[in-house]
Amino acid sequence: VPANLVRKMHGEALMQDALNTSIQQGIQELIAEHKLRPALQPSVSLDDGYELGKDADVKVELEVLPDVPTPAIDNLKLKKFEIDTLMLVAAAGAAALGAWAEGALLLFLFSLGHALEHYAMGRAKRAIEALAELAPDKATVRREGQTTEIPVEELVV
Repeated sequence: VPANLVRKMHGEALMQDALNTSIQQGIQELIAEHKLRPALQPSVSLDDGYELGKDADVKVELEVLPDVPTPAIDNLKLKKFEIDTLMLVAAAGAAALGAWAEGALLLFLFSLGHALEHYAMGRAKRAIEALAELAPDKATVRREGQTTEIPVEELVV
C-alpha cells in the first residue's frame, strides 16, 4: 500500500492517536514525577487554535487525593489516638457520608493550623537566637574588692 494513500486516508486519525498517546504519557510522567494520587480521571483540553501537525497547547486538570500523614495511620494501628489520628478519622467519616466539601475544609483548616504553628515556632526560634546574639562576650567580675573583665566562658558560679 503506498504511503501517500495511507497518509491521505488515515493521516488525521494517526496524528490524533499519536497526540492522545503523547498526552497520556505526559500526564503519567507528571503524576509519577510529583508523586500525585489522582482522585479522578484528568480533564484534558486542547487550545482552540490547534492545527494538526503543529505544536499543541494542552490544559490538564487533575483532582488529587490529599496526603495523609503516616503517623496518623501508624497511630491507628497502635490504637494510639492523637490529633492527627482524630483528623484522619473525621475526614474519612466525612467522605463516607458523602460530605466531601466538609472533609476537605476540615483537612484544609487542620493543615493551615500546622502551617501557622510551624511559622510561629520559626519566629520564636529566630527571636531567641537574636537575644542570644545580644549576650556580652565579657563579664565584669568583682573579687576581693577588685573588678576585672573576663571572657564569659571562664565564669564560675
